[in-house]
Amino acid sequence: MAMSYAPLRCHSNFSFLHGPVSLNRLLDLAERHNYRTVGLTDIDGLYGAVEFYKLAISRGIRPILGCELETEIGRCVFLAKNMTGYGNLCRLSTIRTVHRRQPSLDEITDHSRGITLIYLDKKNLRRLKEIFDDDLYLGIETFTDLQTRLASREKIRLSKEYSIKPVIADPVYFIDNDDIVIHRALSAIKNLTTIDNLGRSKLANPQAFIYSSNEMKKRCREYPLALETTLEIAEKCDVALPIGRLNFPEYINSARISNYQFLRGKAEVGLKNRYRKLSGEIYSRFESELAIINQTGFVDYFLIVSEIVEYCKQESIPVVGRGSAASSIISYALGITEIDPISQDLYFARFLNEARTDPPDIDLDLCWRRRDEVLEFVYERYGRDRVAMICTLNTFAARGGFREIAKTFGLSGDEISDFTKRLPWGHLGDLKRTRERYPECRDLPVDTEPYRTIIDLAYKIEGYPRHLSIHCGGIVISPGKLLDMVPLQMSAKGIAITQYDMRSIADLGLVKIDLLGQRGLSTIVDGQQYALKKTGSPVKYDYNDEQTLKLLRAGRTIGVFQIESPGLRSLLIEMQPQNIDDITLALALIRPGASESGMKKLFLQRLAGEKPVEYPHPSLQPVLSETMGNIIYQEQVLRSAEALAGFTPEQADLLRRSITKARDKKEFQAFARKFVAQSTDRGVPKAKARQVFQLLSQFAGYGFCKAHAATYALLSYRGCYLKAHFPIEYMAAMLNNFCGYYRPYVYADEARRFGAKLAPPNLDRPNKLCYVEDNVITIGLAFVKNLSETTMDNIIREHQISRFSSLGDFLIRVKPGKTEAESLVRLGAFDFLGGTRPSLLWYLKLYGDKIIRSDPGTLLPESLLPSEISFTPKLPDYDIDEKLAAEQEILEMAVSCHPTERLISNNGHVKADELDGLQGKQIKIFGQVIDRKRIKTGDGKLMVFLTMEDAFDYFEVTLFPEVYRKFGQRIFKKPLLDISGKVDNQHGVISIIADNLETCI
Repeated sequence: MAMSYAPLRCHSNFSFLHGPVSLNRLLDLAERHNYRTVGLTDIDGLYGAVEFYKLAISRGIRPILGCELETEIGRCVFLAKNMTGYGNLCRLSTIRTVHRRQPSLDEITDHSRGITLIYLDKKNLRRLKEIFDDDLYLGIETFTDLQTRLASREKIRLSKEYSIKPVIADPVYFIDNDDIVIHRALSAIKNLTTIDNLGRSKLANPQAFIYSSNEMKKRCREYPLALETTLEIAEKCDVALPIGRLNFPEYINSARISNYQFLRGKAEVGLKNRYRKLSGEIYSRFESELAIINQTGFVDYFLIVSEIVEYCKQESIPVVGRGSAASSIISYALGITEIDPISQDLYFARFLNEARTDPPDIDLDLCWRRRDEVLEFVYERYGRDRVAMICTLNTFAARGGFREIAKTFGLSGDEISDFTKRLPWGHLGDLKRTRERYPECRDLPVDTEPYRTIIDLAYKIEGYPRHLSIHCGGIVISPGKLLDMVPLQMSAKGIAITQYDMRSIADLGLVKIDLLGQRGLSTIVDGQQYALKKTGSPVKYDYNDEQTLKLLRAGRTIGVFQIESPGLRSLLIEMQPQNIDDITLALALIRPGASESGMKKLFLQRLAGEKPVEYPHPSLQPVLSETMGNIIYQEQVLRSAEALAGFTPEQADLLRRSITKARDKKEFQAFARKFVAQSTDRGVPKAKARQVFQLLSQFAGYGFCKAHAATYALLSYRGCYLKAHFPIEYMAAMLNNFCGYYRPYVYADEARRFGAKLAPPNLDRPNKLCYVEDNVITIGLAFVKNLSETTMDNIIREHQISRFSSLGDFLIRVKPGKTEAESLVRLGAFDFLGGTRPSLLWYLKLYGDKIIRSDPGTLLPESLLPSEISFTPKLPDYDIDEKLAAEQEILEMAVSCHPTERLISNNGHVKADELDGLQGKQIKIFGQVIDRKRIKTGDGKLMVFLTMEDAFDYFEVTLFPEVYRKFGQRIFKKPLLDISGKVDNQHGVISIIADNLETCI
């Protein structure tokens, strides 16, 4: 049946907090209605344009890209006719979302080429006709309310008067009635109000459904020509986005030679610096990689990244390349990566091969404090009109969705927090089932209103786009003006970001580089600096250091980059690492897929000699020997396909990607047939070939990139080396970079276990960060809760002028908030003055407001200075428990001593460092919870692993399903617990199998 209508004004959920329909649902219905052309015109931006374009093309639907904007002359729907028009769409949208104003008539004129305008207002028609000529249309709507009908008739009259064709421009927001309810909830979130108070003007017309062609004919009996005009516009609009083509900027070298020759020269110099002796293998790898880089068009990409790395090194900014780029000898020679791909046997085809058309990832980790300097260099080097930060798309998660919907129903903050804090992380799912499974959720009111409706709506919007924010590291560089390809938006931090996320940027073939501010890297660098200050000599890493390996084998890696989680520490204990390569293995094995698939368990059984090492086929032994017959690395999938089926590296990588990227089934099945056929041609029995292919398919999704793991293993080893030789300095660096798997108090406690003493902030030697002297870590002002940056800056500045002679002197000069001053007093920051904390608090309460509010130039009466107050009561100082209470409230860590030291130990309580000799015995122990992890048992029940610590060590506690069901609520109430249970030892991993736990007051 011939199409008589094209829906040109569709809105998806990329009309943030307004549209309730996903792109896939929209296109599903378009297919059912047999629409071969659909226009996407989300409000203000083109956020979903690239994804919509790809999805529509894959379904055989021609996409029309547009944007609906409120302008100075009224509501406009701009549609791109071609790439010129698409670039102008990007510019008009950017005016709205970066400059945050409505485009003016002059700006519309300037950006009118290649644009079709559906005008929804009635002003400036003569001027617009001059600008757009036959590309101007008057949009009319077919809604049945009187106001819409009168407006449409008036536009029909105007269209005749100005010779402007009318066109049906019904907005599409809904597919079914549920969408109307979701739309109301989203609009209430957007307008910061409740659903009951949401004004009608904030909502779309409730008739804004996508109708079939026959239904549209009935609705448009009064305007049949306007219905046909939709097809005329659809024919005009035919944008061909450059999906799958590279759009790299040209690197301008200073040598006036081709960029290929320039890259070769730089890499040759680097190669000689990297290797003492250049073997045939090295030369061969070098030439092969260069040829592929040149053939695939990535020469400029390597030169751009290399230049960024060179800038970092010139400016002494810590930098290291990671990811699959570490498998490239060219990356290694250029100084981009730190791992030798020859000695580590890293596979270049995983990173780049002749079949690859999308840009490879070269990700750079930088010192997080100096990342902005690197970004500024890129902006200056390549032009501010060609560079932007990439956005990340924030979507509604379970807790956030419930929280926001609950606000629109008028629930208080306390009611919402009481509900959400007990929800498990992850998918919202069936909360009734969640309540049954999770003890801490038992009394959630999921069956009562308004909770029932809130939960239903929160479930429906889970995964919906909410807003854009700055990607943690991504930056894009365009060959020409960025706005020719990508619209921009202002982020909440005042930085212009792309409206497209990293996937859409890659789809457009643009250079995408991750410049990630890595706190773990900064911790290592700071640890090296603190060690240099202590010893006077730079740290020289010994990669066979027994002291470091001892820490690794004991799992004493809290605070060490990438290997401090409970699971990884246990894995290290079981593996008993012999070298840095074992850390690479551990980082790959700990991935969720490896554990859930049973691969990690099988590896450990083979390592312990409990099961024999077996290979799926003899030809795979060279590929899988380093992992005892297990497929652990993604590179092994490629090499297995080559070894068994004779795949080329390019075919093998396409196979890997067809498995891991969830591509279409036809492609995957074609690979399966080819794999089996080629394997049998090489003498492999068909049944065995199918078995191996199934194995590859199963593990390809679980396997981890070895090049990435090897890079992080190097950093992990360095962190562990520093902790082994300079533990106090290293833990201070850990605190100062505000990073890690655990809360700061865990690292403070670990420092104490390695011989450090902790001291509260000291205003006689104020510092924002922690510092170490004579094995004492003085906690920095940055850890004081609610102490403002301004107050910290004032403290540092005033102290540089002269030390604080009294509390009054401090208040006069710094002008802190009264609560800030009180917190500092309670912590002991003024203990250097000699008075007691209660006495200073008494003085602060009596005189603080008057002193803080005084004019800095006014001389206060001497009677207000503490040294002159003879009648200040001599109140007794805080006892140890009062000090601990203040520290934990204000610093969120215990400085005076570990909290468990204040618990009265009786009835045979043991210490954590005594557990090793108590296997099989029933014990009691006090501990502080530092991590909780729920897992499912084989039969689907839930159990919990707790990581805990006392003053002497950390330890693991297992709550099997029955115990978790009985005591689960208690593990979320108080951090201090009294645990009873049996000590267990599995392959050196000691844990307590709990049978009872009580909260400690």
